[in-house]
Amino acid sequence: MIRTGQVVTRIENHHSPRSTNVCVTTERGDVYRARHAIVTLPIGVLQESEKLFSPLLPLKKRAAINAIGVGKVVKVIVRATSCWGATGFISTDYPIPTWWAWPTREGHRGALIGWAGGRAAIALENSDPDEIRSLAIWTLRRIFPDACLSIRRDDIYVVNWMQEPFSKGAYSYDSLSLQTRDEHRNGLGEPEWGGSLLFAGEATEVTYHGMVHSAVTSGRRAASYVVDAKRERAKAT
Repeated sequence: MIRTGQVVTRIENHHSPRSTNVCVTTERGDVYRARHAIVTLPIGVLQESEKLFSPLLPLKKRAAINAIGVGKVVKVIVRATSCWGATGFISTDYPIPTWWAWPTREGHRGALIGWAGGRAAIALENSDPDEIRSLAIWTLRRIFPDACLSIRRDDIYVVNWMQEPFSKGAYSYDSLSLQTRDEHRNGLGEPEWGGSLLFAGEATEVTYHGMVHSAVTSGRRAASYVVDAKRERAKAT
């Protein structure tokens, strides 16, 4: 059974002599109990969710969460009549510096993707969406000065990942030495509460962090742990 629209406000460890269970409470007041819970929260959300867990996560786990860097990204999607021809990837020194064209289906309007990361994203972090839309139009008119870009403000969709409550930033990045980086990412992926609380997500992966591939891989790892634990319980009965 899949429950959507359920914002979790509490994850508790309920231990008894017979079993170790996890109790999850949502903002609606609904309570779910299970032998295992898999936490896939982005690292930016985890860094602001220390009190979500009861008891608190071990100090080593909290240190790992706070040591991993959270990327800053503002993404802009612009629907427009194609005027960029075979143009692929564009890099500029404008406020929204990076652009690329989204493949266009015949008979449909095209799309341009604008990307501001790092320092460029920091400069835009506190801008409201309408300000960013204005910057997008300003930037595109300078990149394509001879083109008739017919862009309406309603055709521009802005995603400020730092302001998104369920991401609080983009993908993770390494801000430490290689040896310490591996230690923290592996530590973040370690099970807690006797194996009842599992962690997955791109930030738990050493090699492919920051990519969808790593999120999928880590999810499979956590799911395999749960399946193996179930098999072990079955053997013991």
